[in-house]
Amino acid sequence: MRTLVAAALLVVSTVAHSQYPQRPVQLIVPWGAGGGTDATARIVGTLLEKELKQPFNVVNRTGGSGVVGHDAIAKATPDGYTIGMITVEITMMHHVGLTPLTYKDYTPIGLVNADPAGVNVRVDSPYKSVKELLAAIKANPGKMKASGTGQGGIWHLAIAGLLKDQGIDPNALPWVPSNGAAPGLQDMVAGGVEVVPCSIPEARSMIDAGKVRALAIMDDNPPSLYPNVPTLKKELGTNWQIAAWRVIAAPKGIPADAQRTLVRQIKFHDALTGAALVLLAGIILWHIQGFPAMPGQKFGPAWFPGLIAGGLAVCGALLIGSGLRQRAPWVAAPEWIHSARARAGIAALIGGLVFYVLAADALGFHLTGLVLLAIWIRLLGASWRVTLPVALISTLVIHFSFYKLLRVPLPWGVLEQWAF
Repeated sequence: MRTLVAAALLVVSTVAHSQYPQRPVQLIVPWGAGGGTDATARIVGTLLEKELKQPFNVVNRTGGSGVVGHDAIAKATPDGYTIGMITVEITMMHHVGLTPLTYKDYTPIGLVNADPAGVNVRVDSPYKSVKELLAAIKANPGKMKASGTGQGGIWHLAIAGLLKDQGIDPNALPWVPSNGAAPGLQDMVAGGVEVVPCSIPEARSMIDAGKVRALAIMDDNPPSLYPNVPTLKKELGTNWQIAAWRVIAAPKGIPADAQRTLVRQIKFHDALTGAALVLLAGIILWHIQGFPAMPGQKFGPAWFPGLIAGGLAVCGALLIGSGLRQRAPWVAAPEWIHSARARAGIAALIGGLVFYVLAADALGFHLTGLVLLAIWIRLLGASWRVTLPVALISTLVIHFSFYKLLRVPLPWGVLEQWAF
């Protein structure tokens, strides 16, 4: 009888765990509402809620330079119903004596993103470049202040490291602790501080509102949101870079099935994106089967779109592989990709590829390629004045390279009478 009861309890327990989650899940954010971590957590929470059919309630637990929220995540009941967004500060706080917590106190679910630091000032600031700002800090140590996270946090480390890299005492720009980038930016706009070295996406709303100006980014490339913002390499010739990473995590010791479910659902979006790319590649390859062969030529007009299809298929396969590996960390798209503007850009990019494949044979490479390249260049943030001549010149260069150098003919289409 006891064996039967034990077996029944085991079955009930297994069924219950297999249906995780059975009730709402709390998602703790250690930083203030409106900041990058808060926005990222809400995006991830919405995706998980959609997939797992249970509410994922974001709760901001601020204070103690991030200690309060990180402590709440680590000390929550390890049942899978309290998770959180831990940040790079968890690798720093114990070094400055704020808490004994380290990354070892958590069950990692997945890496979400990594945002490079920026250098942001008020829009009415007299400093138009990071060079001017650093010169003023060096000439007037202690006069200006900076904020954006807790004492010793990632953005504090970012600006302190930059100052040290440029031969300036980090103490020349005193740090004002805050509960995240959002309150730090609000303080700067109000005149309380002069610099906030947070990420560009965190400052986006203030930049778009005309209240904040980004002077530089601490990364290899300009930000996708604002391609005119220079890198430190371009402005100062320095290789100093730093970024803040964010990880969905749970308390140590949560049930293995809960961890697997969360990881699987988070990574499932990568697999879906990869499948879409592979499908698009298949459609392209199917369509170009009808392209006519060129007598005496090893390659034909299908060669160029075939290259595009091959690239899409490889990228899609990598995403599918990443999405199906439960133990691999998931890297989510950055916050900007969830905006209406970004979705429209992605739709335009895919639409341009489909247009090229369907119309290249009839209209010719030159017209369809010009349209496709124009879409790509515009998505990079260029104006039409720049886009059109660059797209035209690029189309002609590609044609010359394929036709003259590689001996690969590209279709002329309606321009056949002007072919040479």
